Amino acid sequence: MPIFIAVALPIAINKTFTYLVPENLKASFSAGCRAVVPFGRRILTGIIVTDPPDEAAGLRYKDVIDLPDQIPLLDESLLKLTRWVADYYFCAWGEALKAALPAGFFSTGARIVELKPNAPELSLTADKHELRLIELLRKHGKISVSELKGKYKLAAPLDFLNRLEDSGIINLTEEIQTGIKSLQREFIYPAMQSDASTLREHAASLHKRAPKQASILTILAENPESNWLSTDLLQAADAPRSALLSLLKTGLISSRKERVKRYPTFESLSVRDDRPLPTPNPRQQTAIDAILKSVHAGEKHSFLLHGVTGSGKTLVYQKAIQEIIDQGGSALVLIPEISLTPQLVSRFRAQFGDKVGLQHSAMSPGERADVWDGIRNGEFPVVIGARSAVFAPLQNLRLIIVDEEGDPSFKQQEPNPRYNARDIALVRAQLCGAVTVLGSATPSIESYFNAEMGRYDLLELPERIEAVPLPRIRFTEPSKYRTKSFGMALEKALAKRLLNQEQSILLHNRRGFFTFAFCTDCGTIRKCPNCDVSLVYHKAEDLLKCHLCGHHEKFSQRCSECHGLLKFQGTGTEKIEAELQDLLPGIKTVRLDYDTAKGKGAHQRILKSFASEENSILLGTKMVARGHDFPKVTLVGVVNADFELAFPDFRSDERAFSLLVQAAGRAGRAARDGEPGEVIIQTWMPDHPVLRYVKTGGYRDFYQRESNLRETLNYPPWGWMILFIFASQQAVKSEAAATRFQQIASRLITAGEWMGPTASFRPKLKNLHRYQVVFKTDRRYRSIKSDVHQKIRKLISDFQSQKPADVQMLIDTDPIQFI
Repeated sequence: MPIFIAVALPIAINKTFTYLVPENLKASFSAGCRAVVPFGRRILTGIIVTDPPDEAAGLRYKDVIDLPDQIPLLDESLLKLTRWVADYYFCAWGEALKAALPAGFFSTGARIVELKPNAPELSLTADKHELRLIELLRKHGKISVSELKGKYKLAAPLDFLNRLEDSGIINLTEEIQTGIKSLQREFIYPAMQSDASTLREHAASLHKRAPKQASILTILAENPESNWLSTDLLQAADAPRSALLSLLKTGLISSRKERVKRYPTFESLSVRDDRPLPTPNPRQQTAIDAILKSVHAGEKHSFLLHGVTGSGKTLVYQKAIQEIIDQGGSALVLIPEISLTPQLVSRFRAQFGDKVGLQHSAMSPGERADVWDGIRNGEFPVVIGARSAVFAPLQNLRLIIVDEEGDPSFKQQEPNPRYNARDIALVRAQLCGAVTVLGSATPSIESYFNAEMGRYDLLELPERIEAVPLPRIRFTEPSKYRTKSFGMALEKALAKRLLNQEQSILLHNRRGFFTFAFCTDCGTIRKCPNCDVSLVYHKAEDLLKCHLCGHHEKFSQRCSECHGLLKFQGTGTEKIEAELQDLLPGIKTVRLDYDTAKGKGAHQRILKSFASEENSILLGTKMVARGHDFPKVTLVGVVNADFELAFPDFRSDERAFSLLVQAAGRAGRAARDGEPGEVIIQTWMPDHPVLRYVKTGGYRDFYQRESNLRETLNYPPWGWMILFIFASQQAVKSEAAATRFQQIASRLITAGEWMGPTASFRPKLKNLHRYQVVFKTDRRYRSIKSDVHQKIRKLISDFQSQKPADVQMLIDTDPIQFI
């Protein structure tokens, strides 16, 4: 009897595909396993899903090529979760499944080109590309189409490959390219019949004609019971691998291979501390008890842990997780920024040892795959990771913690699905019966609103541990001189810390040296040719760079339009670093931003150097503002707070408040005879409402103001929003598609407001002109959301089939920004 399966493929087509399982593959497989299948002229890897196959009478179905898994990669709860992700964020199920698995798990097909035997000669009038192709094939044999385009720079080879195949000159075939392979180590040891004397005897006979082989045998004879890693043995013997291979053929020595698990090494910020955790204070213990009570009762409960900076939220997490691990459960801890990872991981590893698994984007593909396997096999009952770790395949998951839950980094922007890991965590907890804890000193407006409405239980830590006072915050004016970033007050405060051998953190959320350049003659601003943004000058590389698409060009003093003189203005972290050397000669500073932290392990080394007090000042972008706990930091300076208040977005005040409060919280975290830390915020707008709330630490007052404003305009949490972006290389096509979509949508769906179309805040990005339409419901949205959601999905499906092929339609459910 034929067996059919439904497969979700990692492509932007919102349906599953039915395939026939051939006789040779009818072994054990189930939903959640991979299937390698043909798709058109390609070979793709998809996931077998629970949808019933679409078996239509009289149709011929393609055979599955391979079923590589005996055990499902995704269990039932993760399949249900990815299905929810696909439905809620308006993407294909296969795209959601792809987001849930390490990239190397998806094998693909490569189109291979090779000359046919006895192929006819090309005519003298053949195209130059064809002649170049034949020359390459004769020299190299098989070549993939991607290599022709990339390595050999053969322009648009698909234009003539089919013609050459039809002429009988080449063969075009599809080969499966497997994903990540396991890493193997080779060990060398004497064969059973080879004792020490036998090895020495053969070494002596080889001494003249094969001295390298003799050297290998001599080393093995010295300790015949030992196993040598092949690379170490060759290094010790100063021998090539060919000598080792020759000896293996003689049977004198043997080899075996062992899989190496590529688990990342953790460069801890401090010496491992094996002392027991401190005793929680009464407020912390109340929070721990409430969380564990829900865990033990098997309740699908959600908590919002609102604690001021330095109030000990991490200890609450650790104590709750410890009891869960002791009882055989597992826990997931989501953090927003990779820069937070080293310090948090060092604390958790001090407590849980090798039970902690780490997942983040800076890991190599091999590390990600091996850690993912280790999680699935139960080696890591505690997982700490950034956004994508929300899909970690933990068994018996009892607790999910989302630290700094309102951080924008939890929102995926590219590619599909554009999900928020915090919201997926809440849904996953419901599906597997776990408890969720959302923690923050500055909760998102949505989360605090849900706590007020009774959807979450609110747990509060209103004071710092050990009665350490919150820092003193004051506003000062920046320098009146354009060439200087520091006003007098911040200058003196930095000098004082240097004199007292204390440390400071400086926040400036702009990287580079100068942030824009303009012509003094014609006024032209030097912009990226692909994006509608100014190019930023990076002095260390002497390049002008676009921070959106990566375009860069050589620095020039002359205008490209009129050849007038360019003037550079605006200040980035690189310039501030240079200013500090002029201001405080000899001071040791370290900079943490995207430019300095992009190398593997770089952010860990930077933070470790600051933690070990090698540097007096840590300067950086928002990467320095959250999660760090350095006892000797007594001063935090914000170079220009006004930048954070200037964006035309309804969440800009919330983002500014959160960033400034979090940054301020890095100051004075250790007890110093009751002396509070100091925070100096440079601004020209000290009376701005957001800054007033930052100074008083009044989150509740800030929340009430922000909530009232949003209620008036039906912004979240009072309403529900979806952002639709239409992008094309031709602005007229983007605008026409957006206009047509808005006209259709406003007629079909009236339970809300359709705003636009308007040009996006960044109207050109990566050479695509962008127009947007925004859908916003009113306060009744919870009762009508399901019905509206279904109508929008149908609207999207219908419009996708009608719009021009060269217009992209991007859908962002619950957008966190419109810029």
